[in-house]
Amino acid sequence: MTTNNLLYLFLIFALIGSTFSNPSFIPFTPEEEHNLVEKYGQVFKPTNQLRSSYLTGSKNKAHHRADVVFDTKIPSLNPDQTGAVKSIECGTDGNITLTIKDDNYLKMVENWPKGNLMLLISHQWECFGKQTTQFFLAGNKTIDAQKLQVEFTTTEPCEVMKWSNSFSLDMIWEKPTNPKENFSNLKSKSKLKRRGRLAEALADKSTIDIDKSNTIDLNILYDEETGKSSKPNIPLIKIGQNIAKNGTGLDESLLCQNCFVKGQATISLHIEGHSLPTPEITNATISMDGDLNFNFDLKVNNGIGVAPSTPDIQIAELPLSPLGVPGLFNIGPSIILAASAKVSTAVTGTLYTGGSISYPQFHMSASLLDSQKPNFQQFGFDAKTTPKEPTVGVTVSGGVSGSLKPQLALSVDVMNGLLQAKTGFQVITTLGADITVGAESGCSNLKQPHIETALSGGLGFFVQSVNLPTFSFPKKVIGEKCV
Repeated sequence: MTTNNLLYLFLIFALIGSTFSNPSFIPFTPEEEHNLVEKYGQVFKPTNQLRSSYLTGSKNKAHHRADVVFDTKIPSLNPDQTGAVKSIECGTDGNITLTIKDDNYLKMVENWPKGNLMLLISHQWECFGKQTTQFFLAGNKTIDAQKLQVEFTTTEPCEVMKWSNSFSLDMIWEKPTNPKENFSNLKSKSKLKRRGRLAEALADKSTIDIDKSNTIDLNILYDEETGKSSKPNIPLIKIGQNIAKNGTGLDESLLCQNCFVKGQATISLHIEGHSLPTPEITNATISMDGDLNFNFDLKVNNGIGVAPSTPDIQIAELPLSPLGVPGLFNIGPSIILAASAKVSTAVTGTLYTGGSISYPQFHMSASLLDSQKPNFQQFGFDAKTTPKEPTVGVTVSGGVSGSLKPQLALSVDVMNGLLQAKTGFQVITTLGADITVGAESGCSNLKQPHIETALSGGLGFFVQSVNLPTFSFPKKVIGEKCV
């Protein structure tokens, strides 16, 4: 089934910077036969369970791992998953030839079942002019013992769903473990996922690894060398939205002096489906774990007039490198940074205030099917704040605030449109500064301005076409002093 009525982002596209280079999935091949036996309970032969596993990097480092399983109606084989095949060649005559590693594996081929079998050819092989995941019905097997080759002289592309009873897809973030422990626990892990309890296992925050090499990079407007914004002094009020005190309509009156977002995230995905009477997704959940930090420094430049809440100004949108396996699934993340401002009372003079806000360990998970309730879960969005030392050069009381709104969106496509979905969240954080001058300031020197800096905000989620209720953060004073 194809899920309709997707939620599309309403912000105007503006690309700043470059696309991040997260690693792509590559097929994972067991290195030793005993690993193969422990992992699958079988040796080099076709079965009715077609498996493929993929990693985003070395198995010795933390990585995203994807496991795809088809329960097939006929014997099937993924040559890359066996540890027995050196190369695959798709000839101009329509034949498919497997070159085997040694005689021991070649002898196993003699005991394969007769008749057609289904072959999965992964995207690492160019086959008949294509380099994507392909499935073939293959027959008329011949063995060349001298060349260590198995050739199928009858091949026909096939739709894997028509030759399968059911399938599952699981993508997780995985730490490196002892290989024997990892393989021996695979069956129990698989049962856990099939029961739809993936979120329970992921709730164990000890599974989050700080190795950033294979995570999704959430940095936007962040300069790694300076630790500051790559685009300082961003105007938060456009010309025409506000008339500055000098009447010129300058948009430099209220600036986001040093604003950026940095962080990382890992994604987990569980998909189940069946093929009868028609191919259908029956369970689809996605989870995200990570950390998010952003810096927000406001500056009033030579005074500013009253400006009610302004429309969002999009600062940047960055499409992040997708996670996926060609022909099987794709997750396309993107991050957007927007901002808005509000001036409740005209401010004369200059003002600088700011702070850093972090969500060091957040988690979100949701169902991706319109037919299911959103079943959204989240935790870890309790903001941790660090205020900056303010400077004030004003002589009249006033109030000003600015909001940063980073939004992370995930587009999911499974089996070339069998499931299409979009989900994500937006963190809205507002930094406000109220300046009081005179008798009400509480300062010993009545000419001294008193400044109170506070944070407030909310957290909004969307799943498919459903906008979920926003969680509001209570106002929190992070700084208060006479300056």
